[in-house]
Amino acid sequence: MKTLLKALPLLCITFFISSHSYAHNHGHDHSHDDGHSHGHVVNQETVKKTADKVIASLVKRERVDKNWSSITASSLEKKIISDVSVWVVTFNNQKIVEEDKQNLYVFISLEGEFLAVNHTGE
Repeated sequence: MKTLLKALPLLCITFFISSHSYAHNHGHDHSHDDGHSHGHVVNQETVKKTADKVIASLVKRERVDKNWSSITASSLEKKIISDVSVWVVTFNNQKIVEEDKQNLYVFISLEGEFLAVNHTGE
């Protein structure tokens, strides 16, 4: 329960940040020809740019410390979460005192839509 309460502010952020503000790839395909693909899978550079915009928005809205704005992504990978493939971009900030808050994970759909951000990576 404590973990949930600690994570709640970041979970709420996902409701305040419009996914259309972040890397909405206009003109991308919404075809479902293969039964699994939702559309055009964006490249890693687009994913990084989207994640950077998310971090910048969090800093601007004072949801995270301003020193996050100088942090670059430490990793970017595709993961399957709840049977859905997503991009997970990890940012690591050693300046944060609380160890459980040193990582921020930005979740982005394969099509480039911002989904969520948290400190757990789940």
